[in-house]
Amino acid sequence: MKKQKLKIQDYALWVHLGVSEEEQFNPQRVHLSVEIEYLEDLKSCFNDSIEDTTCYGSLTQGIVE
Repeated sequence: MKKQKLKIQDYALWVHLGVSEEEQFNPQRVHLSVEIEYLEDLKSCFNDSIEDTTCYGSLTQGIVE
């Protein structure tokens, strides 16, 4: 089977970053794109079980943290 990938493109979030205190004080919007390539076939490609799927909410929450 072809390698399976999951992509999250142009995910926007507000972060505090910068060098100066003023830059760090004001949140700035950044956009991220993430691509995950799975080393093994995903079970969710072969069945309808919700338990075998990848949760986008969990992935994006991990990015935020």
